[in-house]
Amino acid sequence: MNRRKGFLLLWVQMASAALLLLLGGVLALMASAERSAFHAEETADMTLLAEEAMELMKSDPSAGLLPVIPTEEERNGRRYTVETRREITDTAGISCTAAVVTVRSDSGTALSFRTLTGPAPAGEGGRP
Repeated sequence: MNRRKGFLLLWVQMASAALLLLLGGVLALMASAERSAFHAEETADMTLLAEEAMELMKSDPSAGLLPVIPTEEERNGRRYTVETRREITDTAGISCTAAVVTVRSDSGTALSFRTLTGPAPAGEGGRP
């Protein structure tokens, strides 16, 4: 019986160490989930901004080639730079006009979208 005295303190210390390890793991998982949620929200904002800009560009395909037009947007407390441009691209030997939208966030993340909007205008790389 005397051999069991003092083991309670040892058990409490082992349980405390195990609890601290579990707590550290849970906190690390929570931090990772927070970073993932931030990245997902930022990507969703950037995608919606690019979609809006792309739809505006597609609504007027007769505008011809445009230079890069950077604009500043703010969504959900974050700032984004939206760049739009039209360019001539060759698809299967056919010259087409493409609308290109690039969205950059202040955190350094960037998304770029491209879609064909029609044939290239005559005299700008298209056929006469």
